[in-house]
Amino acid sequence: MHSVSSCDALAKSTSTRILTAILHHWVRYFGPMNTIILDQEGGMMSELTNRFRDRYSVRRVFAAVDDHTTTGLVEAHIRLTRITTLKLWSDVRKQAIPVTQEDCVIESATLGNLITNVNGSTPALAPLGYQPRDYYQMDSDTIESHAGALNTALDASEAQLRLRMLAKQNILKSIVEARMSKAANAHVEKRDLTQLQHGSKTRHQRSIRMARSMQTT
Repeated sequence: MHSVSSCDALAKSTSTRILTAILHHWVRYFGPMNTIILDQEGGMMSELTNRFRDRYSVRRVFAAVDDHTTTGLVEAHIRLTRITTLKLWSDVRKQAIPVTQEDCVIESATLGNLITNVNGSTPALAPLGYQPRDYYQMDSDTIESHAGALNTALDASEAQLRLRMLAKQNILKSIVEARMSKAANAHVEKRDLTQLQHGSKTRHQRSIRMARSMQTT
């Protein structure tokens, strides 16, 4: 959806904008999806989107009916893309790499699909069926593949290569920071082992939401 307009306009998630993105960047290449999962998105609840679903026989499934602390993989992927984009945009400005903010959004979203591991595979394998080759090959025997790192006047290919490397660095950094944040807000629940009965069920760990509520009270 980020390619419809600049990333400054991402907050305006109207039905027309969302459907345009779906049609141009998914349906055009992969065909209509069987199921679309919604997370309290008002732009996907309009009459226009209902006609889209009926026309293409798309089943709608609602997620996150409790609150945003229980949303899951899709929300986590969006949060990861957002924080990676912010870090990446800061780095490219420091290094004067000639790319736009929208390029950073696209690169962060694309790389998130290429390197994040979900049940032993990457999200890119689902629509593509293969893992795309990385930009930089360490075993390359060409001079330019290594000497390009010294260039100060960047051409389009070198700028794209550096953008990919910075995005990879920042997405891994974001994953580590998110993991440390979860660890700091989740606490192992202490149980009196003498009170446990055979066949009874108990939780071994409090959720993050419960840990926060315990801290505030």
